[in-house]
Formats: sequence, C-alpha cells, structure tokens
Amino acid sequence: MSNVNMNEPKLFLYQLGYLTIKKVVDCSYMLGYPTRKVRNAMLGMSLPNS
Repeated sequence: MSNVNMNEPKLFLYQLGYLTIKKVVDCSYMLGYPTRKVRNAMLGMSLPNS
C-alpha cells in the first residue's frame, strides 16, 4: 500500500494504470503509456486543441 500524494501525479497515474514501467535502470524507472489509446487520451487532455 502506498500513500497517494497529489504532489506526485506520476505515482497516482501509475497506480491507476495510466502509466506502466517500461524500463528499469539502476534505481530509476522509465514510465510510459501502456497502450496507444491511453497515450492519445492523456495527450488530448494535456494539449490544447489546434
């Protein structure tokens, strides 16, 4: 169980399944989107419509 801290949205998105661990290097984790559908949805929410 982890403490969800809204100062760390990456942790929150990981716990919800919107991010996944793509690579581990030493003690660092590279996060990415699990599917193209999730990636497009997240980018659609964060980028303004052109």
